[in-house]
Amino acid sequence: MNSADLLPTISSSLIKAAELAMVEDAPGTGSILAKLDALLKYTRRGHGDARFQEEWNIMTTLLELMRIQYPDRFSYSAELPNPPPMDFVPRGKFLEDLHNEIVSSMNQTQGPWCWKLRVARIGNLAVELTVGCGADTRGKILGEL
Repeated sequence: MNSADLLPTISSSLIKAAELAMVEDAPGTGSILAKLDALLKYTRRGHGDARFQEEWNIMTTLLELMRIQYPDRFSYSAELPNPPPMDFVPRGKFLEDLHNEIVSSMNQTQGPWCWKLRVARIGNLAVELTVGCGADTRGKILGEL
């Protein structure tokens, strides 16, 4: 995954940051900008391995950006076991799949969008994403190592 894949999300979030900056004393703007900065830095590092915890953190950063952008239609939960897995994963492996699922779902419906992200270890490390609100939900394994 490269930064260009996330440009629409980044662009929309920057617009939201500018809107917030006009109407508040800017703490929300600072939060959005810090999340965008973390996302860009992570995706610009290129290929290689990252600790799973780092990949998880950036996935929740993306979900939080979407929640801020669509506060009335987007919600999520993220369940990370304690202690978190210490595995190394290919940088962006899970993030790219998560981003693709978000874009696909948002293109199919106007919301509300509900997401549940959790670690599922069935022998190997996997991340499960549950998409949908109420009875209309579906689960998907984002990636497995």
